[in-house]
Amino acid sequence: MASMPKFLVSVRNVLEAEQAVSGGCDLLDVKEPNHGSLGMAAEHHIFEVAQFAQENKISVSAALGDYSDWSCRSDRPQFGSCLDFVKLGLAGLGKESNWIAHWSELLDSFSADEKASPNWVAVIYADWNQANAPEPQAILTAAVKYGCAGILIDTWSKESKTLFDFLPESEIESIGSRAHSAGLFLALAGGIHLRQLPQIVGLEPDIIAVRSAACEDHDRTTAVSAQKVRGFRKELDRVCGLLSVK
Repeated sequence: MASMPKFLVSVRNVLEAEQAVSGGCDLLDVKEPNHGSLGMAAEHHIFEVAQFAQENKISVSAALGDYSDWSCRSDRPQFGSCLDFVKLGLAGLGKESNWIAHWSELLDSFSADEKASPNWVAVIYADWNQANAPEPQAILTAAVKYGCAGILIDTWSKESKTLFDFLPESEIESIGSRAHSAGLFLALAGGIHLRQLPQIVGLEPDIIAVRSAACEDHDRTTAVSAQKVRGFRKELDRVCGLLSVK
């Protein structure tokens, strides 16, 4: 391992952020799990978690939903510099021949009133066919061209499956290698279980992102638990330690 991956926990509000930090996460992400894979939380929750993260010197990102959530909306939230990264999925664009133009125009619209463009993370859905999203390698190519900061591989559907149910390890490894060669970081998510950590860590992601694993009963719609976060942190540290000596 070149370096130990950062441990990100997705939270819906500042109360969950406190639990996540108490449990030992490295990074925070704000999303509303009841609104889908990348469901956007209420703006006041995003600002509150961002403020909490700043006070605790932790980087924070936010999910802004999918392209289909914004295609018929003209309003755009303005978060200034309070977020380190933002991400937006491509569900609904899979059958569009000029999806790259649609996607880049939407991203640009979020920074129209900002002094500086946000740091975007491009999202690849492992179950991209089900999500009606563009195929993974094409998204990576577009992300490099647009100047994204990183790539997140996640699952669009949250019906008890993980990214390995949709993408083989060889494909994930290929995406990660291309991303790193282009200077982008790689984040892996999608129903990650403790038993999968050796497999996940072996793919050398820069970030391992969880929601359900940080909640009671592995249910992403329940609240984040410091105890669950602490247990994941302990196992992640153990697995990384074992792999580092091989």
